[in-house]
Amino acid sequence: MALAFLVATFLIWKLSRDEELEEEKILDGILIAIFFGILGARIFYILLHQDEFTPNLIRVVHLIKFPGLAFHGGLILGTIALIFYFFKNKLSFWQTGDIFVLGLCLGQAIARIGCFLNGCCYGIKTRLFWGVYFPGLLGKRHPTQIYEAILDFLIFLLLFSIYKKTLFIKREKRGLVMLNYFILTGISRFALEFLRGDSVYWQGIKVAQLLSGIIVIITAVIFIIKYRTEIKEWMVNKILNIKNQISKINTKKQKQQNIKK
Repeated sequence: MALAFLVATFLIWKLSRDEELEEEKILDGILIAIFFGILGARIFYILLHQDEFTPNLIRVVHLIKFPGLAFHGGLILGTIALIFYFFKNKLSFWQTGDIFVLGLCLGQAIARIGCFLNGCCYGIKTRLFWGVYFPGLLGKRHPTQIYEAILDFLIFLLLFSIYKKTLFIKREKRGLVMLNYFILTGISRFALEFLRGDSVYWQGIKVAQLLSGIIVIITAVIFIIKYRTEIKEWMVNKILNIKNQISKINTKKQKQQNIKK
């Protein structure tokens, strides 16, 4: 976990420095993200596992002896805290957000390796040869932590390539990296929950899948609203290309028919 925070912090600091953003504000933002991220992750974990904490409330703050963090809680509260911080300090929400999610995504990939070593966030039973035995669990399990680490790293590579391509566009047009992060991470987490063996249910639905689905839908709506002009232009160009292709095919057929005559 500590390594994940260090790597994420360094990447955010480096990219922010390259874009000539105020280092002090960025570092303060990182601290706020870490604090509220951990706080949100802890609170949400406690809400999902109330039976573990009701006998003795001291367990709530005893992270070492009674560990437990829930990703979605950290993501939601950390994001809300950063939104307020960005606007209060007059930082470009979309520009700074693009940078922060890159650090977050890479940090996630590293943190999931830590989950694997710790034996938490394990998968359901499997007979596949790469199944893993975890302490205290019967049978081989899907190493869902490794699956997620790989997916997070691949998402990071994709997001970083998008970041490089959109680096010099107007600030108000930035945001592609951040929005794609929420969509891709939400989809990957939703899919991986089918293999998770420690999922928490609400009304017969996996909580992580429910939240992931909501995040994807909300982000998709924001994406469409923000880039509606670009999407419209893209669709028009696609339709025109298709029409041109059809026209060329019809012209070619007509020529062939004339030759036969």
